[in-house]
Amino acid sequence: MAASGLALFSASILGVKDIFLFPLIAFLFVLGMHILVDIHDWRGFEIMDPDKMEFYDRNSFLLYPLFILSFALMVPILLRVGMLQFVLTSFVVLLGVVYILWGQKRFPFVGKDIALALGWGFVIAVLPILKARVPVTIAVFVLLFSFIVSFVRSLAFSLVESEADSVLGRKSIPSLFGKKIARGILLVSEIVLLAILIFYALFIKNALFVAQLIPALVLFWAIRRVKKARYSELLVNLSLFGFGLVQLIINL
Repeated sequence: MAASGLALFSASILGVKDIFLFPLIAFLFVLGMHILVDIHDWRGFEIMDPDKMEFYDRNSFLLYPLFILSFALMVPILLRVGMLQFVLTSFVVLLGVVYILWGQKRFPFVGKDIALALGWGFVIAVLPILKARVPVTIAVFVLLFSFIVSFVRSLAFSLVESEADSVLGRKSIPSLFGKKIARGILLVSEIVLLAILIFYALFIKNALFVAQLIPALVLFWAIRRVKKARYSELLVNLSLFGFGLVQLIINL
């Protein structure tokens, strides 16, 4: 849901045709990768969420078919969007699989926060940019926004998962540099994200774009409730989906 909303945001700003194909691609991409992470790192649930681990144990027979199905469904959509997008996405999927299965413990300076942000940034920004004909400034804005907002999300959850990461040997900014530094990086990233949104609103001279500050502020509030509220993860994902919804309303 979160990746779909962000892809919708990017596609709407870029003005590409068939804008709803990109949220669908983002949904299937993130779903497949998320399932693979859960399959490979199931021990993390033993530390963080035993109830979720029990759920995955009961339904493990569904995970592999769902993983294959998510990428199988993505193939015809990517081919419709373009051969270049299909080839690049296939390469990124391969890199993601290699990183998840073998790279998390072997590349100490590529934490999962950065890897997730790069993967999300590719699927929500790079793919629609390749189909768009827009000034470089707009393309750069979409790239920066997509990477930073994805990084904010992944770092927020890494702070929650830092104990499991340390036990399992997974690399993340909190496990590498400590929670205090990670929280500082998160705060700076949030400030940069707000600055980018305000700058873009001034650049395009559209006062309505300031409405994008609403999902941004909701996001910042939601990530501070992660692990404190029962539905905190849902709140974070809804706020990210809000970027796409607000942009659709602005474009009306």
